[in-house]
Amino acid sequence: MSYRSYALATAVIFLVIAVLHLLRVIFGWDATIARAAVPKWVSWIALLMAGYLAFRRRQVTGRPKPHSRLIKCLSRQRERQNQLRIEDTHLTVFLARRYHASPR
Repeated sequence: MSYRSYALATAVIFLVIAVLHLLRVIFGWDATIARAAVPKWVSWIALLMAGYLAFRRRQVTGRPKPHSRLIKCLSRQRERQNQLRIEDTHLTVFLARRYHASPR
């Protein structure tokens, strides 16, 4: 699973939790945990937290920022330059061995 898929899945889960807490507050549903009643203000806090987390996770899965493509392009160029340096070094060593000359 890619990071974007994971972020989208968690955003959906947090959104469902936020909607359930909102429905609890609107319809006045009672909630009990181990025979203890859970007050409505707990649902308000949970609604805000789950909504915020869903929003932040959704931002992660949004469109890539324009500069991210530039960074990828520059890193590919840097990798290619490094590869060319390595190839140049191998050629220099090969020629030096072939003609019994010392490498630069």
